[in-house]
Amino acid sequence: MRRRATRIALSLLLPTLAVSGASGCYVTDIIIERPFEDAGADAGEADAGNGGDSPDASEEDAGPSCSGDCAPINHPDFDLPMLFWFGAPNQIPECPNRAPVRHDLLHADLLILADDCEPCTCKPSTGSCGLPETVTAHAGLCYSGAVGTSFDPPPDWDGSCTAANSIPAQAQCPPGSGIPCVQSLMIGALTKLDEKCEPDLPQVPKVKNFSGVSWGLAAISCQGYTNPPLAGCEDPGEICVPAADPEAGFRQCIRARGDVACPGESYTKKFVFYEGYDDQRTCMACTCGAPADGVCTAFVSVFKDGACTDPVVPGVAASSDDPACVDLTPKGQPLGSKSISGVTYHSGTCQAGGGELEGTVVPVRPITFCCQP
Repeated sequence: MRRRATRIALSLLLPTLAVSGASGCYVTDIIIERPFEDAGADAGEADAGNGGDSPDASEEDAGPSCSGDCAPINHPDFDLPMLFWFGAPNQIPECPNRAPVRHDLLHADLLILADDCEPCTCKPSTGSCGLPETVTAHAGLCYSGAVGTSFDPPPDWDGSCTAANSIPAQAQCPPGSGIPCVQSLMIGALTKLDEKCEPDLPQVPKVKNFSGVSWGLAAISCQGYTNPPLAGCEDPGEICVPAADPEAGFRQCIRARGDVACPGESYTKKFVFYEGYDDQRTCMACTCGAPADGVCTAFVSVFKDGACTDPVVPGVAASSDDPACVDLTPKGQPLGSKSISGVTYHSGTCQAGGGELEGTVVPVRPITFCCQP
């Protein structure tokens, strides 16, 4: 009997070394030769020579047997069958000797440990002060409702000495009434200008435990060759590969890049693992509410003369909260000039807002394993 061979060309995807977390593969063509009997004249000659029954020829035609598993290979979009293990990250086994080539470590079951942003805080408020626009002499004690006489400063007063709207000594209100116009002095409130609040740096807070991401599952795949390599399977659609070891957690699987459907009926158990993750979490920018409790203060001095040298009152405390009033003794003094000093903006508080966590962490670069049930 003549023996002829059927040649099965397979593209075998082999892993290359991992560099900086990336993996690569190269393709090699494996030729499997399987003997079969010639049904023509050669077969007749063989039958005639051996009486149609030759144990030796039968044994020769059978060829070597597969020392591992005969696994289906008719899945062009997937790698050749390999051993696949997954489990706890701290229990990753070594690849067995029969399949020593390990692919990159993969992961699944993403665990996000951080769930909040660092708190937002605001700086104390800032601002400036506008000077009183009114200073009024009253013909009676403070808050008595008596007739008032303007002793106002000029518009856009800068606080320096001014004799604007002076009131002479013993002025009477109303005229000829004998009632002194100058018995008390009401100083208008200062105004708060340009108040604002700003966040402390950084204005965009960080996620707490920003590196707090881990995986609940790890996976490895192991490839190797049987002895004899790629031979010994009767079905031409199968290949001899290292045997699975369910007790050690190694399954017989094929794999493809991406999250794809499992093919056919042989590899029906699907698992998806990932090469990494993309942390898309960010914190919303911090904001600050309107200033609260800020206040302006100053000291207003009033003088008898027009050059701010002979004081009537040497410094009345004024603020932005309320007008200030002071009773004058003796009554009827002249009000010749005025000045202001010590103008100060006192910072208030700012209510912080923003800083909410948005986005999430997503696994990336999926690898699908389809395993025999």
